[in-house]
Amino acid sequence: MRTPAKPHRPHRKSRIVPVLTCDIPNKPQVEGEPFMVGYVRVSMDDQSNKRQVEELVMAGVGVEDIYSDVGTGANMDRPGWELCLKKLQPGDVLVLHALDRLSRNTVDTLTAVKELNDRGVTVRILTMDFNSQTPLGRFLMTIAAGFAQLERETILERTMHGLARARERGKVGGSPKMYTDEAIGEAYKLAGTIPKTAKKLGCSEITVKRGLASLKAKAAEAEKREEAQTNE
Repeated sequence: MRTPAKPHRPHRKSRIVPVLTCDIPNKPQVEGEPFMVGYVRVSMDDQSNKRQVEELVMAGVGVEDIYSDVGTGANMDRPGWELCLKKLQPGDVLVLHALDRLSRNTVDTLTAVKELNDRGVTVRILTMDFNSQTPLGRFLMTIAAGFAQLERETILERTMHGLARARERGKVGGSPKMYTDEAIGEAYKLAGTIPKTAKKLGCSEITVKRGLASLKAKAAEAEKREEAQTNE
């Protein structure tokens, strides 16, 4: 049996990612309960991690113990995630809103979960209501990770197939119908930079910038509507 982690550990001064804030107050730490560390991730700067943070705080994670990243889930090279790994100790619980916040690559996800389990760290997924310390939990995580990668690859395959068909019909470059905002956003998540996205799609950087700006505007409008509904 693992020894439960201490109820409180001082915050690390080496943290380089911003400390998050939340309108929901922290729950009091229960003595003897495992120490919980949270991780949240969004793909682009215009996306908000507010809902993820609130869900983790309501689950008992202290907002000061939640690490965050803005970037693609296609790889694990992220500063917030690296700091999160350093924070975790045997007996701790890593809490995620959803499994794809860790990664959208099946191999990376399962490797990370196994390495954490080997260190004595339990992975808890809020949207799936199970953890990595049970055989059923590990089995369901394997399936969920596979679906996350399948979804990502299917979207990319459809995007590239549509672009190829458009090129065959002589429609190349700059067409709003050819390069939807969603297709550009998904390609940007995978490529990581505007030049790489433009190269992957075979379009201009201006087209990519316009698509990302449009997505940002849509996200802002959706957030305003959600806040208005919440305040009603």
